[in-house]
Amino acid sequence: MTCFFKPADIPEHTNRETSTLLRIQKLGLSNILRAPKIHGFVEFQRASSRISGILLEYIEHCNTLGHINIPTTPLPVRVKWINQLRNTIKMLHSAGIIWGDAKPDNILVDADENLWIIDFGGGYTHGWVDEDKESTIDGDNQALFKIVDFLLDEAQNSVPHSVG
Repeated sequence: MTCFFKPADIPEHTNRETSTLLRIQKLGLSNILRAPKIHGFVEFQRASSRISGILLEYIEHCNTLGHINIPTTPLPVRVKWINQLRNTIKMLHSAGIIWGDAKPDNILVDADENLWIIDFGGGYTHGWVDEDKESTIDGDNQALFKIVDFLLDEAQNSVPHSVG
């Protein structure tokens, strides 16, 4: 089985991501919405080197939404993505789950042109979510609004990019 290895660089983010993804799985939402499943954990230490992280379901993908050429993507595909994203965020919030660092770079476009949300570690990215809305429903909704604009803006003149 091929997995994606996500390093556990920041313990708070790793703990948040792990508990969120496990909650999604426990609630049975992983059978309904597109978010990676956890397959295991890695912990290895030798002398002065240490490796730890999460093994996530590998998603065959084209790119992140932030790196897709949006103006050349047909409008019906972009509308499908908007509906998928709205439904996913609605399902998460209905289950009491906050995505956290919502932005196009945390959305994968798979080989079938479906969206997968990734990175539940929390935080915010300037231009997508205001700092005071970090890891809140309001922050998720603010990012959703901006992502919809991003997908519908043919010109792509002023797209906010990730700061960190």
